[in-house]
Amino acid sequence: MADAGAAEHPMEAVLLQYVRLTNTAVDLEVLKRYHQDNTPVGAPKHPEFMELINMMLSKGKLSVSRDSAGKVFVKVASDKDRVIITLQPEEALVYQIIDEAGNKGIWSRDVRHKSSLEQKTLNKILKTLEGRKLIKSVTSVVATKKKMYMKYELTPDQSLTGGAFFSEREFDGEFTQTMYNMAYKFIESRSKAAEELPLGPYDRMEHSYVNAKQVQEHIRASRVSNEDLGDQDIRRLLNTLVYSNKITKRMLGGVELYKLAKIPESHSAVLATPCGVCPVADNCAEGGVISPTNCIYISNW
Repeated sequence: MADAGAAEHPMEAVLLQYVRLTNTAVDLEVLKRYHQDNTPVGAPKHPEFMELINMMLSKGKLSVSRDSAGKVFVKVASDKDRVIITLQPEEALVYQIIDEAGNKGIWSRDVRHKSSLEQKTLNKILKTLEGRKLIKSVTSVVATKKKMYMKYELTPDQSLTGGAFFSEREFDGEFTQTMYNMAYKFIESRSKAAEELPLGPYDRMEHSYVNAKQVQEHIRASRVSNEDLGDQDIRRLLNTLVYSNKITKRMLGGVELYKLAKIPESHSAVLATPCGVCPVADNCAEGGVISPTNCIYISNW
């Protein structure tokens, strides 16, 4: 392969600009014809077209792919492509597997299964990639002993961190109770305000509904906490209120709306446990990988 530090040939910029403007992968034969038709008069005859392409590949300017018929295409290299050309083949394989997992990460055992590498080799590669800050290891709130890997720059998904209701992967009951009360009081105040409107019963009921965005904005405006509740956090909080019979929910035009229940309960057994705001509660079932039996937060509670 050509030296990545070699001087730039005049046609490199010409070909790169053409590929960039197409905004898609370009058939290598089409690019070759473009090269022949647009080589400036007096430009060096060497390197030949394929040597020029190899130079651009080695510099991380272009990347190649093949379709099912074996036809070769080139495109402007992505950040991922530029990383891969600096790696050994087995390192590149592991990096791509981890990259595909996104911000939900992938268990080291699954990386070994997908790569078919021996554990000793894999451990060495993972250490190398971590050392270069290309990947990082994280743990999940539902499996603290399982080491998960993801790209270094990604923020872990809430299914791993637990979201705002977990602090250092520990369920924060006091903070959850505070947010729970704020959400409830806001919905309660909207319902009481609606009762004072000079409208019929049906219209007053319609005015008592709020959506998740309104609850989120109310909590943010209160500045009670520096912790910002995301969309998923707010929905878990509201679902806990629904499960506790404090509020009711309905769908209107694809939007979830909430209002005060007619006879709200005075105590929430659901809130007292981590279950109400657990990020993987929907996947929790007896006998499953995630279950009440092996949940460390239920055990500690």
